[in-house]
Amino acid sequence: FRDRLHALPYSHTAQLLFYRKDLFEELTNQRLFFEKTKRHLCIPDDWESYNLTARFFTRSENPESPTLYGTTLGARNPSGAVCEFLPRAWAFGGELFQNGKCTLDDEACIRALHCYQESFQYAHPDSPDMWWDEQVTQFANGDAAMMIMFTDHTARLFDRAQSKVAGITGCALLPGRASVLGGWSIALSSECEQVNEALTFINWVCAERMVIPNAALGRVEPRRSVYGNSALTSFCPYVEWLSEAFSHAKRRSLPKDPRGAGVPESRLEEILGAAVHSTIIGAAQPAEALRAAARELDQAIR
Repeated sequence: FRDRLHALPYSHTAQLLFYRKDLFEELTNQRLFFEKTKRHLCIPDDWESYNLTARFFTRSENPESPTLYGTTLGARNPSGAVCEFLPRAWAFGGELFQNGKCTLDDEACIRALHCYQESFQYAHPDSPDMWWDEQVTQFANGDAAMMIMFTDHTARLFDRAQSKVAGITGCALLPGRASVLGGWSIALSSECEQVNEALTFINWVCAERMVIPNAALGRVEPRRSVYGNSALTSFCPYVEWLSEAFSHAKRRSLPKDPRGAGVPESRLEEILGAAVHSTIIGAAQPAEALRAAARELDQAIR
């Protein structure tokens, strides 16, 4: 409309840490964890602790583990790899850009990528090419102790007809708190041939009366009425964490080029995703891969 794109926000989402409450509360696990690590078993609040906890709950590392894997991972290139790496980079103090220059190759980001690389020792062997729905299936089947996931993929975790962990799944902010901001908008295509019908649908699906039905299907509408809705939190417990998660969420974005044009987010994901994924599969070292990505991203905004 007047040379600008417009869309109506339909779903907003952030990443949360989902974990098996029964495993963390089990006294035997607490005792064994302390014996092995000299730490108390609790919800990890930094990524080194996350790896330590994931290792404990991985049967190949700890034969007494009640689960096969400590964590799910879904690093399918590019979005999966990017969205799992960025919260780690931010938590370590790294940033994508500072003063108009890409800083992916700084020490904080390199340390974060090493940390992410280690996590794959505690996840399913196919994790480098897994996607979000595959992670949710794995967690719902009871095969992993923890999972980092965008909330709009997790509604079925709390459905006893689809999940073995319904009723024993807890939620928390990510280690380091920073989440990738996610969400979806709904728009009318300029080539739409049924404009009135499309507008009727948009008005219906985005209406406030659809908040609870949409949430039951995994889509939390960007409305204030979502928060504090007891009916909603009773079957979508993660909703009560979303408000705080959004206060720490960050965007995937590139600075504007010298002409003031925005560089597409897809370009960022393409470059960064390739770098991160190459380290996961052992094709490159973290420092080498991030230096190459930083050079390419700097060129993208010139």
